[in-house]
Amino acid sequence: MSPEDIKNLTETVASSIGTQPINWLPLLLAALLGSLVAFLPTFVLECYRDHKFSKRILIALLAEISALIEIAERRKYQESIREVISYLATQPEGTAYTFTVKVPDHYSRIFQSNCENIGAIKKEYAKKIIQFHQLVDAVVQDIKPGGIVSNGATIEVFKELDEIFTQALQVGSELAAKKV
Repeated sequence: MSPEDIKNLTETVASSIGTQPINWLPLLLAALLGSLVAFLPTFVLECYRDHKFSKRILIALLAEISALIEIAERRKYQESIREVISYLATQPEGTAYTFTVKVPDHYSRIFQSNCENIGAIKKEYAKKIIQFHQLVDAVVQDIKPGGIVSNGATIEVFKELDEIFTQALQVGSELAAKKV
């Protein structure tokens, strides 16, 4: 191709394109709208799934808390602790009493299996659920074989145990009463 042919081809292409500037705004708006249409349904679906997952986890955790409270009430654990306190109040100072309850490691299996999902539920619930389980676990560690009260403890230890148990039951009852 000769230089003359290249010049003629260039002029032909330039004249066919024209000298008018291309209006980019409609092209950009179309691209933005297209990407939004592709993104929005996926985003809405993910939000819906997250909400449903959060609700399922919360319902299961609250059901477990209700069951734990019911078991504690039926077995009269707190009443037994308070009877020990009453008994020790009539004994010489420093008298120790042994109190043991065999609690299986899986007593809170729903909480234990969903610890990594606690962040999926609302902060107000998550905080209280964790507080409940930590308080209950403190009580369980004290009363199970090898725990502080199962080896014999004084009235002060039992009073503290009763306070922790009372707080756990209060937090648990508040949670169990909430509507989801």
